[in-house]
Amino acid sequence: MRTTGTESKVSGVVLAGGTSQRLGRDKAAVPVGGEPLLWRVLGQLSQVTDETLVVTSTGQRSSVLP
Repeated sequence: MRTTGTESKVSGVVLAGGTSQRLGRDKAAVPVGGEPLLWRVLGQLSQVTDETLVVTSTGQRSSVLP
């Protein structure tokens, strides 16, 4: 959390990297409620944060990121 003047800013971080060995495919792209899991998580998190960061492994990019 950062404070600017009298206002606090809240940041959210989604850890979306890794090999997903147990699932065997990009977990972020798995559909949940008609949308990719990552989008669903970002939508929910954006309701309670001022900014959201997505962290992936070095050289890795989820197939559902723009």
